Amino acid sequence: MNTAIIRNCVTGDEKSWEELIGYLYPRAKKVALGILRDTHLVEDVVQNSLVKEMRSLDTLQDPEKFDSWLSRLVKNEAFIVLRVGKKEFLGEIYDTDIQVN
Repeated sequence: MNTAIIRNCVTGDEKSWEELIGYLYPRAKKVALGILRDTHLVEDVVQNSLVKEMRSLDTLQDPEKFDSWLSRLVKNEAFIVLRVGKKEFLGEIYDTDIQVN
């Protein structure tokens, strides 16, 4: 990714943001799909990741590490979805064992 585009995004340049999102979306989707294998969940993860990226891009210290930074953001979001889903599944198991008189 062009580090100048990233720097322009930090300053609020809309054209750079559009270019960055166009670059990010397919990459983020591929990473999330590799973890989740569910296209509906992937869309949510990508959207959440892009929002987080937009809010925290100014904290990126080395723009040359942008790709790995984004990949980590997407992976973290995907793992959050997996954890939440697992907890919901376990909750359903325990709920069926409880009898109310």
